Amino acid sequence: MSEQKNGTKGRVKSKDAGRSAGLDIVRSAAVFFVVSVHFFYNNGYYSQELEGVNMFLMTAMRWLFYSCVPLFLILSGFLMNRKKPDKAYYMKIFRILGEYLMACILCNLFKTVCQDKELDFAGWIYSILDFSAAPYSWYVSMYTGLFLLIPFLNKAYGGPEVPKKHKQILLLSMLFITALPGIINYEHSYLPAWWPRLYPFTYYFIGCYLAEFRLKPAKWKCALGIAALSFGQAAVSFMTVTDKNKFNWNFPSGYGALPTVGIAVLVFLMLYRIEIHNWLVKKIFFVVSACSLSIYLLSWIADQIIYKQFNQKVAFIPDKLGWYFVIVPLVFASTLIPAYLCHKLVNIPGIALKQSHKQQR
Repeated sequence: MSEQKNGTKGRVKSKDAGRSAGLDIVRSAAVFFVVSVHFFYNNGYYSQELEGVNMFLMTAMRWLFYSCVPLFLILSGFLMNRKKPDKAYYMKIFRILGEYLMACILCNLFKTVCQDKELDFAGWIYSILDFSAAPYSWYVSMYTGLFLLIPFLNKAYGGPEVPKKHKQILLLSMLFITALPGIINYEHSYLPAWWPRLYPFTYYFIGCYLAEFRLKPAKWKCALGIAALSFGQAAVSFMTVTDKNKFNWNFPSGYGALPTVGIAVLVFLMLYRIEIHNWLVKKIFFVVSACSLSIYLLSWIADQIIYKQFNQKVAFIPDKLGWYFVIVPLVFASTLIPAYLCHKLVNIPGIALKQSHKQQR
């Protein structure tokens, strides 16, 4: 039933009415997956031997949640594939940098007040410039470069006049040079090993392709594929452990790994067409989506507070599996409010500028 028939049309702001709820769900899932990935990073998972049912389930979850950053990159290609190198586009980077700066200030304040870390003025400035102030800000350092190149990546991808076959060749070429070498070169080098670092381009082009051709596989098929890949890769991780029986990072298991590509694409395809007709639920996903960058960056503060207590009380790693459903929502919820305030604060200059232009007209 539509919002208009429910009599709730007036409750949804006009600027939100044309938004795709499915894309907000994708971005919300991506940032929740980020917090979930950090659950394994902060709870000692990577120092534990891979054995037993609980560790197997945690490994499968780890593979699923590692689609977080790829989902953000696919979204960028899906939404920004028509951007051109003009002033209006490049001005938008200040919104990203503004949220990054706010996160840096809050993280440095936390380090100074709660962790007794001494930072002089020069230390503050340097930590912001080298992306160490907010410890999860590696994503900003990567995405800033991608943002600057997006208009030119769009030209490389091409418009509707470029044959579909050519675009498929582009995607296959990117997968061949960025995702395949990790698997083929696991024990011996057979393919060039330099190009995998360009995996953000691969995901961006995938997003461009999905935006143009709108693949619509059945959601249950996507869910089945996600489960098969996640549990299948968990089995592979158990078979490729280090000599100390721990998770092997030398086996392709990062954001650019081929299995991660498959999981990320399937998660995107499963979620991006979902429609929400309840105005409140739609608004919640909109807010989380809009604040996703600040949630990503500021979740480090909640991690420092919560995992310090959690790891002291639950020391045995396999026992932490059930606590995922408590700890991750707690980190997410406690980060949402400060992230929302930071997002709103950063957007005040832009809102004021728009109102000024309207008054001048």
